Amino acid sequence: MILYFAQASHLLDSINHLSENDIQTNSRQVIEHFQKIIQTAQYHQDTATEAKAKSILALAYYYNGNYEENKKYTLQAIQLYEVLKDNENLAKSYGELGYRLKSIDLKNANFYMQKAIFIAEKNKFKKQLSDIYNNYGVIKSMLQQDDSAAFYIQKSIELKIHFKDSTGLPYSYNNLGGIYLKNNNFSEAKEYFDKALKLRIQLSDTYGISDNYAYLGDYYLQTKDYKNAIESYTHSLHIADSLNITNLKLHNYKMLIDSYKGFGLYDKALHYATLRQAYGDSILNIQTNDKIVKYQIDFETKEKENLILHQNEKIIKNKLAIKNRNFLILLIGSIALLISILAWIIYRRQLYKFEKQQNENQLKIALNEIEHQKKLTEQRLSISKDLHDNIGSHLTFIISSIDNIKQSFSSVNPTIYSKLGNIGTFSQNTIRELRDTIWAMNKNDIKIIDLKNRIINFINSAQMSSDKINFSFHEKGTEIENIQFDSKTGINIYRVLQEAIQNAIKHSQASEIQIFFNVTDHQLQILIEDNGKGFDIRQEQDGNGLYNMEQRSQSIHGNLEIFSTDGKTVVQLSVPINYI
Repeated sequence: MILYFAQASHLLDSINHLSENDIQTNSRQVIEHFQKIIQTAQYHQDTATEAKAKSILALAYYYNGNYEENKKYTLQAIQLYEVLKDNENLAKSYGELGYRLKSIDLKNANFYMQKAIFIAEKNKFKKQLSDIYNNYGVIKSMLQQDDSAAFYIQKSIELKIHFKDSTGLPYSYNNLGGIYLKNNNFSEAKEYFDKALKLRIQLSDTYGISDNYAYLGDYYLQTKDYKNAIESYTHSLHIADSLNITNLKLHNYKMLIDSYKGFGLYDKALHYATLRQAYGDSILNIQTNDKIVKYQIDFETKEKENLILHQNEKIIKNKLAIKNRNFLILLIGSIALLISILAWIIYRRQLYKFEKQQNENQLKIALNEIEHQKKLTEQRLSISKDLHDNIGSHLTFIISSIDNIKQSFSSVNPTIYSKLGNIGTFSQNTIRELRDTIWAMNKNDIKIIDLKNRIINFINSAQMSSDKINFSFHEKGTEIENIQFDSKTGINIYRVLQEAIQNAIKHSQASEIQIFFNVTDHQLQILIEDNGKGFDIRQEQDGNGLYNMEQRSQSIHGNLEIFSTDGKTVVQLSVPINYI
């Protein structure tokens, strides 16, 4: 044990000297190595090494694009730091968790960053605050609070200059430059991007150099300097591809599409769109299929173990009961009772055999049902993959072909050009609905948070054509987060909400659309309310949209009500929770 703690001290020291660039560029090797370190630390009850290793493992998962595992291991590290009362690493971990959640859960990201600032300021951890202030500034910018964002990033820069933190300074320079770029202060943005790139070249920070060229690409794209934008993004992509940096590769693919479109090279834009879709789908399929298989195997194994354990307990209890009965009867010791005892024993044995046979039959039925469900899940995954790989790729090819044809007819025949545009829009909508269907097929159960995220994705897509509409979500009731649906119910609720929101965007001329989730009287109520011009419901009864919404709500035992006046339209969908 003494030898281990001497090794642990050396191991912890080596962990602390592991650079962030090493983690960024070798994330897969780091993940494998640190999983072994954690197992060893747990075996020897070395909490400090376990906490540090889990923090680094979380960071490696983040750079590898696995945000779920990143959050899991960061929270585990936080729990260990709280046990150790290590406030310095506790503040750092809260800050890192908040920053990494910014793209998927901005509300909780802001909450964790505030906890980090509170702990660090209370204990005067200025070195930690230099990073926390920088990351908090990024979140403030995402919350559209640019003045506060610039304030915190400037504080971060001052501290990093004080500590001569040449590694951390480029992050703060880029973030401040991003705020200036967002507000069209182009000269200031370029100045800070150049400062960051210069430092990273001096440090030979390969990941950072790739990241900085992406920032410069954003600058050139926003200033419509498409040639330099393409050069910057291509340089960044080349490095990111060599290091297999998932998030940077996806970003550069997307921005190269926009840059080539701006430059008028649509064949190049289509090339990078195809690359981006193929790369993104490969990541999604690998992660999704691995999780589904893992969860299915874990579930089936646990169910079988529980059934066998329960059966063994019943057998032991029955044997013990029979033994006690026999012992008490033998004490009586009379011939008359002996005959009764023998008869009773024979009866109980027959009853026991019957119960045992019955339980074995029930166990077989349960195991057969599990096997049946497994086969259904495999079939569903196979169907969804075929839909995605075959129909999805065909529709994408149709859209790209239509875009190319439109270029030929834009000035020759306006009617054909318009019809081609309609076909392209219809194909894009079909792809979106196909992906929604695949999303539902890949899930046995759909939670409220899944439904909300899907609606948010739909709204984000819709806002590309209607950016003057402000959307907001409201929740009431603590039970909401615990509600879940089967996949059929979930997709029908989503389709009703999608149709209602789409109608409001297209026809209401509204400036605000609010979505309310509420639980009352054993009902889940969802309301979509806009402040538009309203419509006469009686004149719209023949429309397919309202009819389809009504049919979908009835198919899940729900109730759909629509109220409309001049200046307000409310669509209310109620679904019984006991049905869900």
